[in-house]
Amino acid sequence: GLASFTNSMLDKGTNLYDENSLDEALADLGAELSFPTNSETNSVRLRSLTNNQQNFQKGLDILINVLTKPKFDEKILQREIGYSVVELTDALTRPNVQVARVFNEIVFPNHPFGAMISVSSLNNIKTVDIKNFHKKYYVAQNAKILIVGDATKQQAEQIAEKIAVNLPNGELAKFPAFPPKTEKSDKIVLDHPATQSH
Repeated sequence: GLASFTNSMLDKGTNLYDENSLDEALADLGAELSFPTNSETNSVRLRSLTNNQQNFQKGLDILINVLTKPKFDEKILQREIGYSVVELTDALTRPNVQVARVFNEIVFPNHPFGAMISVSSLNNIKTVDIKNFHKKYYVAQNAKILIVGDATKQQAEQIAEKIAVNLPNGELAKFPAFPPKTEKSDKIVLDHPATQSH
């Protein structure tokens, strides 16, 4: 929850933009930012046209600003947590979500892959936690910069350098060891108040 909230809060305001003016600035450039998150990585993606280099560079500047100078506003965080609590409460009524959560908890005991978001864990996320997570992990040592599209190798290197040089160097994150393999098998039946089996 902390990792995904840190990522999703990046475009909710920076030292230069509030969330509305950021959206407007990107729309004016014909660019978009997205913030996909999965079990192993947080990503920040900029999609932009390159036929207008001035606009492209402005979009790149916005990307760097979002990565390096997010505000992490407390009121916005509480609003987003509220949305997520509603979404999670709804998701927990679905059999496929329930099964996936139990599966991960069993396959990855005492491991981040097995740690499932709950209403209480969402409500425990504080602004200071997000700021500390961002400071520790959004650093050059952890960055992988991928460039796809209309750019020469030299242009791609210049873009990557411009992004990397603006990130603090930091330390490479250590990936936690996987739990030991087990030969044991289990059959687990989850009761669900539905009119059919899933």
